[in-house]
Parts: sequence; structure tokens; C-alpha cells
Amino acid sequence: LYNLLTKTEAFDDVYWAKGSASVTANSATAPDGTNTADSLVEAAATAATYIGRIAAGLPVTADTFVFSLYVKANGRNQVGLSLYGGGINKYITAVYDLSAGTVSKTQAGSSGTITSTSITASGSGWYRIVMSGNIAAPAQIQAYVYPTNSTTPTIDQYGTPLAYTGDGTSGIYIWGAQLVVASDAALPYQRVNTATDYDYDFAKFPPFLKFDGVDDSLYSAASVDFTSTDKMTVFAGVHKASD
Repeated sequence: LYNLLTKTEAFDDVYWAKGSASVTANSATAPDGTNTADSLVEAAATAATYIGRIAAGLPVTADTFVFSLYVKANGRNQVGLSLYGGGINKYITAVYDLSAGTVSKTQAGSSGTITSTSITASGSGWYRIVMSGNIAAPAQIQAYVYPTNSTTPTIDQYGTPLAYTGDGTSGIYIWGAQLVVASDAALPYQRVNTATDYDYDFAKFPPFLKFDGVDDSLYSAASVDFTSTDKMTVFAGVHKASD
């Protein structure tokens, strides 16, 4: 697993907190052709509409993260991504215009740094929106998605677009949430439902061996020197120089 989120195609699940919003599962065709995209609809109220992973479970580090999601307009053409670090001005937020296919606004708190943003058409009205950046000394890491009614909404000190009056029917379609560290940014989207139910398609995720440098028999040059000019015989975790 390298996607740090779970329930990445099940936004109706309690894993995702909702604010002034409802989610209907499997209500649209996703970018991969399956009927697994969900609809996020704003409430008929004046509030900030969102879904977010706000509970414990995400790593709390100042690493650069890459947050991405597939989105499609369904009455709302603007959507924001936000990472929140658990304090005033500890956030990074980007807003995307789905009608123009552009990043329409970016904003970071004094403790946040946005390193890149992008929006890429994925066919049939779908876009993949991406934001990367970091938050200095975060107390926690939370990931949010905000439908909004403006391409340049006012964003508060917590990274939240300010409240607007929803009509109870408008929203967006969402699918394929992913949060990774920057070193995994080039890897494809990985579906994760649970810790034991996730995408492990070898065509996308080639298997490989990785020694942890702690207790593996081949964990260091002290065990096996692969750079040596000596011929080595390696077996059962033991090695010796051949004659």
C-alpha cells in the first residue's frame, strides 16, 4: 500500500466526515468505466460543504504530500482540495474550475507551502485534480474536499472556503481519492477499501524486494557485498567467498 487513504471509492462510508452534505454511493460511471463514482450534494443551508478525512490515521509529518481526486461537475463547477495541519494558518488549499479546466485559486497559511497544482481532463467531463505541498510542524494531517460556488472563494485561516447558501440539489461527482508522500507521486491511483482489500494489479504495481535494514539476512554490505570483485556464494542467508 502507498495510498494513505482508505475507502477511496466509498465516500458514503463513515470514514469520511460530511459537513452540510450528503453522499450517494455508486451514482455515476467512474473514469475507469465502472459504476463506482459517488455524488456529493450540498445541503439547502448556508454553510461550508465538505467531506474530509479528519479522524486519526494519517501520518503526522512535515513531509510533502500529494492529494488528488477525480471530480466531475454536477451542478457545481468549482471544488477545492485542502490539507489542514491542526492549527491556525496550518493549511494548503487549491480551488479548481471544472468548467474551464483550470486551477483558479491557491492559498497557503503561513505554516503551509504549496509546491504544485494541476488539473487534467480524464474524459466524459471528469478531471483529476492534484495539489502537493507541506505543512510545518503539523499537529495532525486532515484531508478535505470542498464544493464551492466561486472560482476565487474567500478562504479562512483554517483553509476552508467560506460558507455559501446551497440549494439542496447541486454538487459534484467524486471518485478515486489518493494521498501519498512526494516520493510516490509518479505512481498511479491505487484503490484502497480496507487494509486487506486494495488494488495490487501487478501491471501497475510491479512486485519487488525491499530490505528493511534491520533484520534481513541480506540487509547490508556487511552481510553481502554486491560491489566486491570477489565471487560470492549466497545461500540461506549465509555467504562466503568462493575459491
